[in-house]
Amino acid sequence: MLTALRRAGAPYSLTPKALAESLLLSGAGLNSRINRLEDIRYIARLPEPADRRTVRIQLTTAGESVINDVIPQVFEAQWRRLRALDDDSMGRLVTELSRLADAIDAIKS
Repeated sequence: MLTALRRAGAPYSLTPKALAESLLLSGAGLNSRINRLEDIRYIARLPEPADRRTVRIQLTTAGESVINDVIPQVFEAQWRRLRALDDDSMGRLVTELSRLADAIDAIKS
């Protein structure tokens, strides 16, 4: 969830519906995560200026700091694992990941 908010760009906020779609989560699954991250002050629920019936979920300064620290570590861990693949294996992986991305895009459309 933190990375989804970070990817949204400043001010790092999305509606719960947009977050659920981005993360492929149900409303209930999303709500439990929102509650936990709000409890540790990584996100905040803010009123939606255009519609008082809904809220926006926004990354806090603490949440932004955590995700900025973690992203490079995650990328490095992934690259360490991928370096073990030969060129043929890497090509097959790229092909299959592209197919997966296309399938996810088809679901979202």
